[in-house]
Amino acid sequence: MKEHVKTALLTFLILLSFVQTGLLWYSSPSYEGNKQLYVTRPQIGSEKYNKKQMYELVAPHQIIWHHSGAKAWILPERNGYDNLIESLHAGKLENLHLITPTAEQWNQLYQQGTGVELRYFRDVPSEVISAFYLDDIDLSRLKWVSRIWVFIQNNQVITWIISDSEQKVMQAHTTIARFHNILGEIAHQQTEPVDPVYTTGKFPLDTATPASKFPHAFYLPKDSVQATESVYGLKKIQIDAMKSWLFNDPTLVRRFTTQNGSDVYTDTGRILQYNKEKQEMIYTSSAKATEPVSPSLELDRINRFVKKHSGWTGNYLLDRLTQNNDNTNHYHFRLIVDGLPVYWPTAIQSKNPELDPFGIELESTEEEVSMYQRSLLYLSSDPKEVNAVRLPNKDGVLAMLNREHIPPTNVRDLFLGYQTTKMGDGHVKLKPVWIVMPANGDPLILSTG
Repeated sequence: MKEHVKTALLTFLILLSFVQTGLLWYSSPSYEGNKQLYVTRPQIGSEKYNKKQMYELVAPHQIIWHHSGAKAWILPERNGYDNLIESLHAGKLENLHLITPTAEQWNQLYQQGTGVELRYFRDVPSEVISAFYLDDIDLSRLKWVSRIWVFIQNNQVITWIISDSEQKVMQAHTTIARFHNILGEIAHQQTEPVDPVYTTGKFPLDTATPASKFPHAFYLPKDSVQATESVYGLKKIQIDAMKSWLFNDPTLVRRFTTQNGSDVYTDTGRILQYNKEKQEMIYTSSAKATEPVSPSLELDRINRFVKKHSGWTGNYLLDRLTQNNDNTNHYHFRLIVDGLPVYWPTAIQSKNPELDPFGIELESTEEEVSMYQRSLLYLSSDPKEVNAVRLPNKDGVLAMLNREHIPPTNVRDLFLGYQTTKMGDGHVKLKPVWIVMPANGDPLILSTG
């Protein structure tokens, strides 16, 4: 009898365990439900622009190809630019040291040299240039870099890293894979021939006396330039998409509205402010810099941060680096379309400009990105409308400068760019224009009227 009772009790316990297991199984949250919370964050920009490595963000906005006196533009997205930049990045610089170039050397470089001149529209901190190269290089004897000239001399490749503001040149013997071939490939492509306009006095230099100042030039086309005026549709990043990426746990985020109508989201450690009227956002972290960090580390962290949510919504290059009152770095990135920098007229000619609607600005500590400011509007991948236009050549541009009472000696650089005009139907027009970068001051758009 006892055995029958034991057997019945055991059977009951086994059945009860099955029932409890079933209840636990069906009452527990599903793995898929949890998976959805953490995985399905919306990707923002296209994969095309989010493959960039750090060195590509600090590449120059313009390269001049030199070949035995002939000169031509090489612009981003055109004429083998990417291939050239990749080769220069991987080049090995040896015996880097300060030199004092002679007048003969400058004359040879401008008039007969073969190579490429990497040009920055503003002086760049030398630490940023160090971030361009694959190997570590010591540029501590320069504070600023204006341009980099890589040329062939006696069948060897030489690099000059030039600071016009400090009147210093650092020279290195350089090993670049296939550099001769790359220059030859560029020679066979369709490029825009240009002439130099010297801003530092008579050229060529008098070889009987030492060069008193480094010769400097900007480059203008020999013939009128064919360009395109384009209309792009505007796309929008949803603020909820940014919120899901910028906060570790969106369920802990509180929202409130300011007096000016902006929405503010915070989890106490981070703040995301969203201006609906301007379609702009500013994200800040409570993290503070405790020690100086090299631009190489900051730029690497910034690039990984933006790429994580595919935030490069176009081809962006570092436009300038400024310093805050606490000596932390503020990075400004400018949109490049079809090889030309994009400028918003109302944000260009002001001592305290508002955010460029197509600019991206970031700051970083040694631990994380601490500030991220951008417009939530960005250009569609393809233009809706394209019209061919022609812009004046060298003589016409110099006449425009004269009308604006700007002497060439006051010009640091003069280049093609896009002036943007927002249209009322959710589109924006990109009009090609000549842009002047003065020796001192903010860029100016030359009127073609």
